[in-house]
Amino acid sequence: MLPFQPPLWRMDIVVFSDGHVPLLDELGCRVGVRASPTDPNRCWIVPTYVKVHSDTFNYRFADSINVVAVDHIATEPYDWLLRCDIDTFFTPVFATWRPTKLTVGSVGGYCFDGYDTCDRLHSIGLKLNLTTSLVRDIGSTWYGPAKMIRECGKLSMDIINHLHENEFSADDKDGGVAGWPRWHYGVLTMYSGHLAIPHCTRETGFEKRNDMIDHTSYSKDKVARHAHVHAWQSQPLNFSKVRFLNGEYDNVDVQSLDLGNVQDYLMYMAKVSNGKANAERTITYELLVNETGAVTP
Repeated sequence: MLPFQPPLWRMDIVVFSDGHVPLLDELGCRVGVRASPTDPNRCWIVPTYVKVHSDTFNYRFADSINVVAVDHIATEPYDWLLRCDIDTFFTPVFATWRPTKLTVGSVGGYCFDGYDTCDRLHSIGLKLNLTTSLVRDIGSTWYGPAKMIRECGKLSMDIINHLHENEFSADDKDGGVAGWPRWHYGVLTMYSGHLAIPHCTRETGFEKRNDMIDHTSYSKDKVARHAHVHAWQSQPLNFSKVRFLNGEYDNVDVQSLDLGNVQDYLMYMAKVSNGKANAERTITYELLVNETGAVTP
């Protein structure tokens, strides 16, 4: 992605952890924060993060929201923030894509036909005096102006706490698949995002762009049409994060991959970044252009 980035743009990765993670050292990350807009792209570590996950609040995914809700100097230097799950990939399209407003994607879904999940969320939103929206299945990835992302994170955490305290029974919180797909504690962050995003963007609106954010990893579409890809839980033959971790792709020759194809691009990036590629290839503009001859967001 970085070779395609405009010269004056900077894109950092900021990792919050509650202690030392040796793997981050191996990846070249360092403890600190961005000091100057002209410093090169870096991976920064905040090793003093305090988790909200605890014995009394046994929902570990809440920390994926809380990292943008906490006020920390590490996220202050940036104009825009993207918060996403770790099982995601960026394409070169992301290097130049700048949406006009906060943008989300979608992973799977939580509102299904025949179930009253969204009706229940709507009722909770009204009870909390929140701005509601007809947009369903807001995904885990948010990309937008930094101040707005932080505000959405704070509101989402407030909603998570409300849902935890008031909308689920003790049995619901025991884990497993209890309540799915009607009302499931395991997707608390999805429910909170569903309620928070329309309210914290009520003055500007927001967009849901499944084509650009959280695009599915089993797509055979052109890489040039997608900025960010999410490895879902499904297990297609090519590409599946589960199959990759199980070593089922260890013998795949990266020289045979079509890097303009989403599935093959993910395979290549996963193998190279994990040291499992027999050789690296140069990802050129020509490999990624669409039929009109341009990488287009």
